[in-house]
Amino acid sequence: MERRQAESFLRGVTWLAEAPADFQDQVLSKCDMLWFGKSDLVYDAGDEASGLFGVVEGHLEVHLPTPGIESTLSYVGGPGSWYGDIAAVTGQRRKIAIIAGSDCQVLRLPRREIARMTNSDPIVWRYFLFLLARNYAKAMNVVAALKQADPVRRVAFMLFILSEESLGGGGIGVSQSDLAELTHLGRSKVNASLKALEAGGHIRRRYGSIEVTTTTGLRDFIAGPLSRDP
Repeated sequence: MERRQAESFLRGVTWLAEAPADFQDQVLSKCDMLWFGKSDLVYDAGDEASGLFGVVEGHLEVHLPTPGIESTLSYVGGPGSWYGDIAAVTGQRRKIAIIAGSDCQVLRLPRREIARMTNSDPIVWRYFLFLLARNYAKAMNVVAALKQADPVRRVAFMLFILSEESLGGGGIGVSQSDLAELTHLGRSKVNASLKALEAGGHIRRRYGSIEVTTTTGLRDFIAGPLSRDP
């Protein structure tokens, strides 16, 4: 995607879409464009804060540092997702690792630019805090999804969360194995749950991705009666 297209996309979705036009202009004018190949490390736990990363194309994975546990995948964010807000705002070292789950194009807002923006106009802090609040709410939703005892509902809830910021087309960039890690379910449970959701018309499975056919229908399913354990 060309720079102008990338800026136009991020301006129209999720966090930036809810901010005033002059703030959007400031952020996008100070971003640089980066590309990562699949499995590239964007940043690691313990790294110094380097800024915010907005996904334009592809998807990035959140990995928690969990000693002694192989499965550390905790979230997958596609186009429209923004990463790095806590460290970028506080200046603390990174607490999670971000890895490219596919070839990715991102815009990065360096932390030094955030400092310049907020020093010249302290009211700008409120818009960065909106991003913190947004990502905090997303984390709480992930916790709520994992507390679902019914596997079909748990998978549905996780897909609903992932679909909220996978806005570039092509569906949610997760495999069945990824979804098993994210939901802490066995692959057979995930497969059966996906079949049930597809049969209900809520999702469509593609090669390497999952398309939510209607977010309203999926939300209603999550809120409805318990499904049968597959």
